[in-house]
Amino acid sequence: MSAGVLAFLIALFASMVLTVPVRALALRVGMVDLPGPRKVHLKPIPLLGGLAMYGGVMLAIIFAFDGAAREQSVGIVTGATLVAAVGFLDDRGWLHHQIKLFVGMPLAACILLASGIHAQALRRQRRSFLRWWRF
Repeated sequence: MSAGVLAFLIALFASMVLTVPVRALALRVGMVDLPGPRKVHLKPIPLLGGLAMYGGVMLAIIFAFDGAAREQSVGIVTGATLVAAVGFLDDRGWLHHQIKLFVGMPLAACILLASGIHAQALRRQRRSFLRWWRF
């Protein structure tokens, strides 16, 4: 099994397992989205779901990758940590959502670009799409 498939499976199962304790933590500390006139839900919805996904991805990187692959994922880990921290502050109500959108996310993208991470898979798909389109 390739390291990418193993990492996906670890992240998937770890996120599923971590969702229950993170939900309990959110309910215990009162980090819930309360119903209101502009909301569609009728009972409080726990926040912090991103924390379970973050933990799953970090466990996948720790257990599935080694050596050079783990060193190359430093940019992804740094960007993900920034996104998780900004998401936590937003869920807590300490950060305005526009700061999250217009400062946190672009800064995380800049961290990825500065570390040399590029989405080359998308570039390959685009070329094949353009070849298809010409016929």
